[in-house]
Amino acid sequence: MSPVSSNSRPLVLGIGNRLRGDDGAGGMVAARLRAAMPTDAVDCRTLDGEVASIIDAWAGRRLAIVIDCAVSGAPPGSIRRFDATAAPIPALFAKTSTHGIGLPEAIELARALGLMPGRLIVYAIEGKRFGMDGRVSPEIEQALIKLTGMIEEDVESNNRRGGDA
Repeated sequence: MSPVSSNSRPLVLGIGNRLRGDDGAGGMVAARLRAAMPTDAVDCRTLDGEVASIIDAWAGRRLAIVIDCAVSGAPPGSIRRFDATAAPIPALFAKTSTHGIGLPEAIELARALGLMPGRLIVYAIEGKRFGMDGRVSPEIEQALIKLTGMIEEDVESNNRRGGDA
């Protein structure tokens, strides 16, 4: 498959660490979508949150959808949706990674460097458990079902419009 055709598919990018409980929610959603949707309809990936890898993954894409766990004080399992193409996302909706820079800063770096996708949608899911035991909270388990459906709708809507972000 040529890079052009690959970049025309929407990218769903799950961010997080599966070993840290709810922090792995983004990757869990990406895995569910990878199993449920045809590979020619969407490109689903999971990354640990390293900024250069995130920017590289979405650069040149018409549509990128990013899922990350948040710690904002909202009830666990709450889902927030942001159009990061239109405006910066609030910093309080994303955690800071071990690299000292979080998703909001990565987005603004990509914007400054001209490496934003045509459209960037960010879903933040409020986490509760971040222990190293890998256990996911019941609130996140419930929210994963809803969030997977929301993103399926985004991808299908985009593809019906012919990929025009």
